[in-house]
Amino acid sequence: DTKALSTNMYLDPVTDELYVFYLNDVLVLPFSHRQDTSYKNDVRISKVNVNNEHSFFFPEQSLRLGTKENNLIIDFTTVDFHDGQPYRFAYRMHADADWTSLGQQRTLNLTNLSPGTYTVEVAAISKSGIQKTKALNFSIA
Repeated sequence: DTKALSTNMYLDPVTDELYVFYLNDVLVLPFSHRQDTSYKNDVRISKVNVNNEHSFFFPEQSLRLGTKENNLIIDFTTVDFHDGQPYRFAYRMHADADWTSLGQQRTLNLTNLSPGTYTVEVAAISKSGIQKTKALNFSIA
């Protein structure tokens, strides 16, 4: 049986297809109602703003910046559909460095960075103490 989701959508749980009716068209989309909770990393770097001039959204690869591109604003968030807990955040500039607390702030400002290669790690710590991390690699040449 199909299930009516609204007056113009139907879900067929047998075939996992979502039917969307719009004007004179029918759009059929694959749909899975199963939840995937096996997230590899639940911290996301959503934006890196460089010198307040240009931005990189959801960077996944190492960023290569010019010598004068040395002021960064890094925005990040968590993906958490289950806990709903407030997170505390921290960062470190080197794997062997101590973590610097950011509290509940989800933005990191780095200014006047010297040329070099950097790895910034951002951590999200839940109320229950579970820590999730994400690294951002970039170089300033």
